[in-house]
Amino acid sequence: MNIFLDTSILYTDPFTANREIAILINLSKEKKINLFVSEVVCFELSKHTNQNQKILKKEINKMLIDFNKISTHKIEVPIIKISDTMLDDIKNNFISNNIQIIECNYNIITKTTLKKYMENIKPFDIGKDSFKDSLIWLTYVEYIKKNRLKDNYFISANTKDFADRKTMTLHNDLIKDCKKITYYKDLATFLNCLEFKKLKGKVELDKKSKELKEWYINTITDEYLKDLFYTKYSEDINYRIYTYCSELDSSEYSEYSMNGYIDYEIGYDINDFKILNVDFLSKIYILGECELLFNASIMEKNIDPDPDEDDFIMIDSIDLERKCCFSFVIDENHTFSYFEINFKDEYDD
Repeated sequence: MNIFLDTSILYTDPFTANREIAILINLSKEKKINLFVSEVVCFELSKHTNQNQKILKKEINKMLIDFNKISTHKIEVPIIKISDTMLDDIKNNFISNNIQIIECNYNIITKTTLKKYMENIKPFDIGKDSFKDSLIWLTYVEYIKKNRLKDNYFISANTKDFADRKTMTLHNDLIKDCKKITYYKDLATFLNCLEFKKLKGKVELDKKSKELKEWYINTITDEYLKDLFYTKYSEDINYRIYTYCSELDSSEYSEYSMNGYIDYEIGYDINDFKILNVDFLSKIYILGECELLFNASIMEKNIDPDPDEDDFIMIDSIDLERKCCFSFVIDENHTFSYFEINFKDEYDD
């Protein structure tokens, strides 16, 4: 996401201190977005800020002098210095906040600007001098085309020169210059647009994912997870083995079994426990495999049982080894859930 700022967005905040621009600066420092200003923006801000400071200095001095005239508690009139390096101060602030300054190609852009002026094409209008606006706009257009950038956003409070008055979208004259720019009238509107919310959601997901990954690496081991198979998930595993055995054909395990079934004897062991994959998203998704070792009884129908005998009797006992795949989830609160375990030979069939 590439965001290009107009001077009008920074007039009252030349040193980027407000919350809205701070959000963008943080994302820029994290390499999630790219922030740009034209060097013409720097010149405009420097001139405007110097003028504002001189006006405010004069007003402050006058207010203090007037106050001292009507008060017995005199206040010393301070010596307020106006920076003589304002342009450098503004540029250095942009650079330190990861806002890229784009140089203006005056040789090319001035010719286009003059043509726009003569033909009264936006950002020019009848009776309005928009020379600086044109330089800023065309600097961004040239940079986008030269670098073949996509996902570009231009933010300017100067709706008269840049926006269609009815739709508040980019003016048609400017769309002809570049169709790959989306216009927003202020930072608040941009921060609430769908495109930015999607980006912010992804950034938050990445952050949550990173936190979960750090917790997992520092806390969880394969042995810890294996122990859960004997404690937390023992009931699930016992039931899964039971249902697996009930579906086996007893005649494949004993030549004496014709009308029987295989009954699981509660108790198992685990070999070759491996974590195959761990995905860190809003939750941790774990996939692994292991080998389950367990005993089962071959039960055969009792043809002529005595009154105190069961309908089925055990005719043999077998040891079974089965490879299994398993998965479970750990949420942001470090709670384990959605445990599943399946026998691989079920899929082989």
